Amino acid sequence: MSGFDGEIDPHSLIAEDLREIYKLKRQERPHLSNKGTFGEDDENGENDSDNIWVKYDLPLWRSHELNGEAWEELKRRLLESVVLGNEVAIVEGGDVREKVRLHERENRPVLIRGLMESWSGYKTGSLTFRGLRNRFPQVPFRFSDTHGGMLDLETYGAYCLHPLQGMVDDSPLAVYDSEFGDDDMTSPLLQEYEVPTCFGEDLFHLAEEAEEEGTSNPPYRWILCGPPRSGTGLHIDPLMTSAWVALVEGLKMWCLFPRGTKGYKIGVRDGETGVQISSSIWFKDYFWKFLKGDLDERPHVVLQRPGETVYVPSGWYHLVLNLEHSTAVTHNYAEDNGAESNRVEEMWDVVKEEEKEFAVRWRKGLKEKRPDLEERLKKMTQRSNNDLMTDFDD
Repeated sequence: MSGFDGEIDPHSLIAEDLREIYKLKRQERPHLSNKGTFGEDDENGENDSDNIWVKYDLPLWRSHELNGEAWEELKRRLLESVVLGNEVAIVEGGDVREKVRLHERENRPVLIRGLMESWSGYKTGSLTFRGLRNRFPQVPFRFSDTHGGMLDLETYGAYCLHPLQGMVDDSPLAVYDSEFGDDDMTSPLLQEYEVPTCFGEDLFHLAEEAEEEGTSNPPYRWILCGPPRSGTGLHIDPLMTSAWVALVEGLKMWCLFPRGTKGYKIGVRDGETGVQISSSIWFKDYFWKFLKGDLDERPHVVLQRPGETVYVPSGWYHLVLNLEHSTAVTHNYAEDNGAESNRVEEMWDVVKEEEKEFAVRWRKGLKEKRPDLEERLKKMTQRSNNDLMTDFDD
């Protein structure tokens, strides 16, 4: 029994809950709004029906009819296909640091076993969805960094299991909270898992402390919860960071494409004019042609089980699909693998454009705590006359 089952009554949803779910769906995926479906919408996007199940319905969320037998058949095919992709190395047993660091240096994904055995949240189940919901039923959790929509776990659990909501949505809503642990209520969660020591130092943590209230470093940790068919569409992790993802419960299917893969060839849509393809739809419609060798290199496919951790290299396109109700903890981190990798230089190029306030604080922190990296960036700056940090170079 998964953490999404048990004491949850999906039929406990009332009109107010349905309205909150409706607002969250429209906020997270406005392209799947109700406009023109049942008649004219009001300023809140609601149609004029008196029936709450019609009033707060969004039919486009299930337009692919990827539920029931259709989903079970796709899941069966996906599980059978895992051996057809490029194999991803598995590291387990004893001290795995050197083996993991090798994959970091070579910028290759790896599946690691045994890193979560000391986690109290994994051993006791307190980090499962049931554990979270039992402790924080009325606490709102975030569903993305982009839109910031929130929903409490009591309502979300009922949504996931409702036969007219999460059970039939092509790609259901999923918790994607980068602020867990930041408040007094959820702060104990930070003591229930450990950052694996086998990964490299997070250089972003070297940034100077922010002096102005409301200023912070870029998001770097998330707790992820989602039912079958939910997941994350194709993307490269922000600011050229790498990541590790540790699965507490469930089953995740990964597809990763090496650095240099052209996004438009694998279904990535323009960020300004296009809409990201949901991972469930991508696996249904796109995945198979890549297994047949339509690209120069087949994707790296990973099936992740509880207790396993996936290392995602910097600059790799990847997407993830939950095959079962899943909960995971993930961190992004800024790693350096030596001057020959140019990793710090690549990160700086992106950070100075996308996170200007943080860029200044990070560069000052490097100058004080990692002068070797500051020297590399200084040389890079000398090759560019319009660099943001010219004033900080002696």
